[in-house]
Amino acid sequence: MTIQFVSRANTFFSSVHLRSLSAGCRAMFEEMRARNATRRTLGSISDRQLRDAGLIRNDIDAASHYPLSQPSGAELRAVARGRIGNW
Repeated sequence: MTIQFVSRANTFFSSVHLRSLSAGCRAMFEEMRARNATRRTLGSISDRQLRDAGLIRNDIDAASHYPLSQPSGAELRAVARGRIGNW
């Protein structure tokens, strides 16, 4: 049986890493909730209203497949900006 000593430095670094991991998980969870709310909201409006916003139904699904590190709202805005005037 070996005895391991835990120094304050090891405890500090591990708690910092745990907080960072926790913050990352929380951010990913919030982004998943935001994507689900966006998909629900945009899925309930008509195709004409989506077109007025510069979007089509496929854009909603495509934006939800981006990595969670990228906000889907920003991707939808970029798609809509690129499509304005092209109808």
